[in-house]
Amino acid sequence: MLMNVQPPVHFDHARCTRCALCEEICPRHVPETTVVGGQRVPRVNPKRAELCIRCGHCVAICPRGAVRMDGISAGEHSPSRSPAVEPGALQELFTTRRSVRRFKDAPVTRDHIDRVVTAALSAPSAAGSTSRGIITVTDPTALDRMMREIHRTYEGLMRALGSTVGRFFVRRYVGPRRFRAVTSFVQPALRWYLRWYREGERDEISRGAPAVMVFHGPIDEPSIDETCMVMATHGMLMATAIGVGSLMNGMIPPACNQNREVRDLIGIPEGHEAYISLCLGYPRYQFRKTIRRPSGSARYV
Repeated sequence: MLMNVQPPVHFDHARCTRCALCEEICPRHVPETTVVGGQRVPRVNPKRAELCIRCGHCVAICPRGAVRMDGISAGEHSPSRSPAVEPGALQELFTTRRSVRRFKDAPVTRDHIDRVVTAALSAPSAAGSTSRGIITVTDPTALDRMMREIHRTYEGLMRALGSTVGRFFVRRYVGPRRFRAVTSFVQPALRWYLRWYREGERDEISRGAPAVMVFHGPIDEPSIDETCMVMATHGMLMATAIGVGSLMNGMIPPACNQNREVRDLIGIPEGHEAYISLCLGYPRYQFRKTIRRPSGSARYV
């Protein structure tokens, strides 16, 4: 059945040169060139209007500025430039970046937070997502309450893993692959993390970071977990570039999703889940060497 979908793409026929680049570049062939009154003109194919993922390719490719997309003002369009980063410098950033787990007792400035957020929101998405989001927690009281609840959630997990029945239901809930990761990687360290937190020594889940970013998105959106991971990676690299330490943290999101108090506290929308988080702060220590570790295999076929 043909759905009556209002197309988000519009054409200025006075500016259009009929080059058909918008039609060629669209990943879902939403624009098309048709003949009206003996002239070729662009339009949105009504049968494919609902396929538009609002990626903006058609707007970005048009040499005359004849394509407009709802939700993007003309002032937000800027000329495309050649890559601003020299490849060698970019590779050096990749190579020297390290996860930071010891932070100074100082808040991250709002300017630095905003730069990381801007970089993360510039990341590509699997389905042209505009529903993905970032929640940044910097208020010390809120952060303390959030981490207290997260530790409480993991105390419950450890109790469940301590019984045969509990392990059965945990495995059934998370699936065999993630269950293996929980029992082989998370559980051994978690015993110590929870003990240290109970004894008031340290928070080894957030590592005492003064800022935590939580990346979330709709549970029914295709590949939203990968989308959030790419966002966090962009943010992490920007953090490194501006001197902010970062740690990709996969322990915080599952507890956020399971704990209603945390969801309400930080405002995860209904129908969304958290998929990855970044712990941010200024490094307490500076690494003095670049460690060239085995990093996996690469094959060419």
